[in-house]
Amino acid sequence: MSDLDRIALYFLEPYRRCFDFSGRSNRLEYFIYMFVLALVSFFTDISIDINLPLSPQDSVVSSTFWIVLALSSAFGIWLLIVGAALSVRRLHDTGNTGWWVLLSVVPLANIGLILFLLFKAGDTQQNTYGAAVADFSRAAKAN
Repeated sequence: MSDLDRIALYFLEPYRRCFDFSGRSNRLEYFIYMFVLALVSFFTDISIDINLPLSPQDSVVSSTFWIVLALSSAFGIWLLIVGAALSVRRLHDTGNTGWWVLLSVVPLANIGLILFLLFKAGDTQQNTYGAAVADFSRAAKAN
């Protein structure tokens, strides 16, 4: 399996386990999810800003605006659930309780939580939340 295939699997894993708040997820899975989410959000926001005016003048633009708003809101709620589940599993990987994910609603503490989840290495041994999850660096050393 090539590295690109592994990255694709790491990208799809959070969506496959979107309602799974147990177990562990490694740094790479979290990083790929956050990176792709940031890129998609950036380009989606630019696309919406360019194509939909803030004050619609006619009913066609107005109805399009509300449809796009409803769809993007539903998609955003789903991404919130996926991100929360992934963050809880990532906290489990570091040996912490998933309740720390509530820091994500506290201004400035949420930035610290994201940085912690991105850079803190997971436990290399089994902990109370399950067996260790291999990432690329551990898998490369094993091969």
